[in-house]
Amino acid sequence: MTTKTSMEDLVKKVGILERLMSEHIGSGGDVDDGLMPHRIANTHISGFIDPTMFRQLRSANGQYTWKEDGTDVLSLPEGRYRIVGSPNRPNDNAVSAKNIVMYDIYIKDNFKKVVATVSYSGERYLYAEYDKKTVVNWAYLPAYTMLFAGYQSSGTITIPSDISNFRGIKIGYSLGNIRRSIEYEALKKDQEYELVVSGHTHRNDTWMSNNQMILHFSDSKTIVIDSNKCINYNGTGTVNTQAGSVTIERIYGIV
Repeated sequence: MTTKTSMEDLVKKVGILERLMSEHIGSGGDVDDGLMPHRIANTHISGFIDPTMFRQLRSANGQYTWKEDGTDVLSLPEGRYRIVGSPNRPNDNAVSAKNIVMYDIYIKDNFKKVVATVSYSGERYLYAEYDKKTVVNWAYLPAYTMLFAGYQSSGTITIPSDISNFRGIKIGYSLGNIRRSIEYEALKKDQEYELVVSGHTHRNDTWMSNNQMILHFSDSKTIVIDSNKCINYNGTGTVNTQAGSVTIERIYGIV
């Protein structure tokens, strides 16, 4: 037998369930086949998760949120954003107010780090602050695109991309077990570049070898190895030259 008290308890419990269904993490939302207990979340509206959690999920999936043109990137919470014309943007002259820039913002306690990537070029910049004081003010972060991998000591090397698309070039080279790399920023047709491995001594330090490779760009995609020689010296002024052993192993474009 149902008593008045038990009926009141039932009505109360049903009311609680109704409120949970209609107010659970935001208000209810209509779908084609009836009501759902919560609306679909987005960057502005709570649903099964709130807007902050939704943005974090998008960021974790590698997505960038569009912000209104002119939004100050340094005023935003942690996340990933695409902004045109932020007043605080990389201060390189090549980054204009018309460029789309992708910002990755990381915040931990009093530390903030922002990595900006210019969408049309892929160039990256770093901004960092601690306790609201700037410690790194949009420093350029070089990135490297591999243009050649192999072992070449003579002839020509053809790279797949026009070298004028890069800030410079990085060459990795070797002589036996010795490996070195060098970067050049100024790239000009017919300008010569030098790769040197020196200081090898022989026979009780009486001889010194200087291995040298000279190369140049004959056009924007072709590297010509002009010479590869080893110059030997002894302590009495005798010099002789023979074939060198410098080998190019990697070539990178600096983005």
